Amino acid sequence: MKNNVLIVGLMVVVIQTSVKAESINFEDYPVQNTQDVFAKNIILKGKNQKYRTLLTELSKQEINFAGHYVLDSFGCGGGCQVLATYNAKTGYGFLHPQNFSDCYSQTHGFISRDYEFQNNSRLLVVTGSRSSKPYQCEKVYYFVHENSFKEIAQHWIYKSN
Repeated sequence: MKNNVLIVGLMVVVIQTSVKAESINFEDYPVQNTQDVFAKNIILKGKNQKYRTLLTELSKQEINFAGHYVLDSFGCGGGCQVLATYNAKTGYGFLHPQNFSDCYSQTHGFISRDYEFQNNSRLLVVTGSRSSKPYQCEKVYYFVHENSFKEIAQHWIYKSN
C-alpha cells in the first residue's frame, strides 16, 4: 500500500514537471540588452582558469545571450559539448556545470544536442544527454543568474534502457 502511494506521488511530480517545462517561454525571463557594456579584464576562478584562452576569445565576440553575456559551445570529445559563457558586464568567464552530448537509441533514432537562447532572455534550453548515456535524451531549462546557471525544469524526450 505504501509503495502504491509512493509511486502515485512520484508520477504526480513527474507529470507536474513535464507540464511546467513545456510551458516555459523565453518571454518569462526578460532582460534589457546592454550591447555597449564591456568589462576591461576577464576574471577566471577555479577550474575556469584552465580555459583562459577559450574564454578570452569569447570575451571578444558580440553579446548574444541575456543582455550582456556571450555564449558559445565547444567540443569535449565523442559528440559532447560544453557551454562557455562570458559576462561582458563583470568580465567573469565560466563554463556550464554540465556537458551535453547527442542522443541515440535504436527505438527513437538520433537527436542532435541543441542549445536555444536569445539575447533578450535569461532562459537557456538544452536538448541532449547529460548522463553520458546517449539512449537517455532530455530537454533541460536553465536561467542565468549571477554568473551561474540554475535549473528550472527538465523533461524526458525518451529514456531507454
